Amino acid sequence: MRKIRVLVVDDEIYMGENPRLEVYEKLKNKLVQFYDNGLEFEVTFSDNEIDVLQELQANIFDIAIVDLVLTGSSASKFSEEGVDDIFEKIYQRSAKTFLVTKRFDNAQIRTILKAANQEGFYGLYPFNFIENGSNDFANLLAKCVIDSNNSTVRDFVHRKIEENKELRMLFVSDLHVGEEELDSDELELANLYNKMEPHLGGERRPDLICILGDFIDKGNPKSVNKAVTYVNMLSGTFCMPDLPNPYISCLPGNHDVITPLAISAYLQRENGTWGLSNNVVNNDLLESGLMYFNRDITSKIYEIDKYLGKDAVVAHDVSWIDGRFIDLGICLVGLNTNLAPNLESQVVGDISVELVRSLQAALVSLPTELKRNSILFVLTHHHTYNHTNRNFQDLHTVAHICGFKAVVFVSGDEHLDSTVRPTASPTNSVDKLGLEVKVATMRQSNSNRTENATRGMLLLEIKADKDNYFISTHRFKVGSGSEITHENIGRFSVDNNGWYRTPEGNLDG
Repeated sequence: MRKIRVLVVDDEIYMGENPRLEVYEKLKNKLVQFYDNGLEFEVTFSDNEIDVLQELQANIFDIAIVDLVLTGSSASKFSEEGVDDIFEKIYQRSAKTFLVTKRFDNAQIRTILKAANQEGFYGLYPFNFIENGSNDFANLLAKCVIDSNNSTVRDFVHRKIEENKELRMLFVSDLHVGEEELDSDELELANLYNKMEPHLGGERRPDLICILGDFIDKGNPKSVNKAVTYVNMLSGTFCMPDLPNPYISCLPGNHDVITPLAISAYLQRENGTWGLSNNVVNNDLLESGLMYFNRDITSKIYEIDKYLGKDAVVAHDVSWIDGRFIDLGICLVGLNTNLAPNLESQVVGDISVELVRSLQAALVSLPTELKRNSILFVLTHHHTYNHTNRNFQDLHTVAHICGFKAVVFVSGDEHLDSTVRPTASPTNSVDKLGLEVKVATMRQSNSNRTENATRGMLLLEIKADKDNYFISTHRFKVGSGSEITHENIGRFSVDNNGWYRTPEGNLDG
């Protein structure tokens, strides 16, 4: 008999995949009966049942030991009040391990988040649960926290950064993997990763790897799986004994997702224009013209975190907010710019009004003291400064309204050299808060871009010092023979007048 910790899971994740399904079914029935018998939270499991629980954890979830599994189907047996009672008692018992999945409705999720609240630790907030800018739910999300010792929980993660430690963020974009080049791509990327190790191995390895989209080119399931392999290779390159593995954050690009709007934009680009078409398109033309988008990719990219492991973060329907590095004064936001463009321009890559409003609702709800001296990093696939992006200025405004010290915008997509520069605009004084970061492609050649595109990765080293921030920027360029060169492209700091360049930083300290 012992206190328990609770893991909330979705039946569909593992049903049919567990070789000991019969034992699991008995265990699930026992748990349901356990709830029906007065909601007591002490229970004795047999050795066999504990083995199954641990097997589920090790093979599927890869998280810390959990004493009780609550599935979506068993949770649905209870009314909202019943679920509230369950999680209130869990809260009183100091159970601290939770995994929330989409099988639960908003009322149940609210209760779960309330039960998970432990003041002082902030985790990863599933942004796709914030619907219609609901302030109540945004507040609950903002308060949802996890015991700092449970740093391996899949949807809510917190890892405290050691005092005075630099946060090292490696940005990679536009792999554009294609089936016809799988073998050469694989060898090329493996070669590049190995050559990065002298620059970023051991103690220098990144804390966070951000993939900024366009994993694949024209794509199919095989190329998606290969892209997943490449990302795993990249992560494994920087894994060292006795050091935490780098976190991985992912954003889909326009080559990775298929939406009705993407189809429409593609058709219009073929005609040399932008925007939606009012013309009727016959089925034959649709099938031939849209072969480019005919791929099983959206679900693969949206579920890529299942392949990447416990610390992966992926932008799904809208976006995510990552507070894992809030102790260092860094808040990361990933925006999926492939979806829901504003109705005026209808251009894929725009920042929609809805996206801005939802983002503001979530960020406003975060405690003021966490934002006052923090930097907001906004990660997108598309270049957020393009001339069609009519709502981009609102992102500056949101950062200002929400009380952040400054904002950094990071994007890929353009296949240009990696660059970093302060932003400026005579039309918006808030623009002075922005630092613009562009990341080059990793693609060797691409039919949709110049074959001489500059290739490489970009590393940012961020350190706080007496309420100020210093960002050292490092560009790794790939030459024609796959040799890698390192170049320091600037060290930046920020004050009330905006970002400015400081004396050069050095990767070696």
